[in-house]
Amino acid sequence: MRSVYEQSRLTQERQHLSPPQPEPPSLQQLTLEDISPKWASRLKKENIPTFMSTTWLLWRFELQKTSKCVVGEAYGYSSHYTENCDECDRIGCKFLYYFTLNWRRKLELNKQEFVKHWNEEHSQ
Repeated sequence: MRSVYEQSRLTQERQHLSPPQPEPPSLQQLTLEDISPKWASRLKKENIPTFMSTTWLLWRFELQKTSKCVVGEAYGYSSHYTENCDECDRIGCKFLYYFTLNWRRKLELNKQEFVKHWNEEHSQ
């Protein structure tokens, strides 16, 4: 029979040797694919349409509509975020601006900024 001390030590050893547990769902970081799946697919570098093509014009039009843009999709195709979150509104405007000017690097940085903001402010 093991002493209380030995049982306690064995329990501690097992805890240290157990594989790392995944983060609880509430602490996992969402990706753009989780937040705005349609736009995540569209805004991959290899999917950006040719400047002024029919697809480019359609996407630009949707980026102008606050309910259909990247941020609007995250809000369930709603434009209410423009009244409730200044940062989301600013990021949404930047998506349109960078897409229109074909600034792909800035578009990538804006995607990262949006995901970071969403995880910090809206996913709790």
